[in-house]
Order: sequence, then structure tokens, then C-alpha cells
Amino acid sequence: MQPSQQKSEVVYRRTPEPGSTTTERGRGYAPALAPLVIGFLLLLGVILTLGLISAGKLSEVGYNSQRLNLEYSTRLNRLFDLRLTLMALDNETRARAASESRRELKPPIDVRLDNARDQVRRAVAADRRIGR
Repeated sequence: MQPSQQKSEVVYRRTPEPGSTTTERGRGYAPALAPLVIGFLLLLGVILTLGLISAGKLSEVGYNSQRLNLEYSTRLNRLFDLRLTLMALDNETRARAASESRRELKPPIDVRLDNARDQVRRAVAADRRIGR
């Protein structure tokens, strides 16, 4: 096999910089480094912005859940107070009914039953005022 007789043609040749005697490239930054650094900094900015936004939303959710929990516990306490006063009224009416069925002497003014009834009225009125 003999080498071909065709002459090879140079397609691209790097021209030396004016004033430079060597063809070797000196130390420096690669041309693609600047867009990479800029892209990285932009990405860091986006991440920081999203982090700040999500932290704000998280604190808002925490505040709302705390407020809702406080409202729920307040309603629950009012209902327990109402239940307690209704149980006291129920006990007083049962005691009065039991004494009437046994035909016992009853006091002319039944203070305990009246007090229990007044407490229930106050509890219901307070519940309506607060906006149950």
C-alpha cells in the first residue's frame, strides 16, 4: 500500500496573536466560565427568593393554626361550662322531683334550683353575646 499522492489541505489554522511570538495559549479563564458563574449566581438568587417566600408562608400557616386552635379551645371551654351548669340544673331538678315524689316537706323558696337556673341563663346569654 502506497500513500496517496493527494496533497492534504488545511481546513483551519489558528493565527497567532499580534505581538505574540508563541503559538501556545497563556493562562486565563475559559470563555464558557462567565456564563456558568452568572447562571450559578442567578440560581442562588432564585433559591434564596423562594426560601424567603416559603418561610413567610410557613409563619403565616403557623399563626393561623395557633389562632384556630385558640378559638377551638375557647369554644370547647364554653361548651364544658355550659354542660357543667346544665348538669347542676339537672341534678337540682331531679332532687326536687324525688322529694316531691316522696311527699317530703319542701322549702318555700327553692334557692338552689333558682341559682342553677340563673347560672344556665347567664351561660347561654354569654354564649350568644360572644357569637357562638
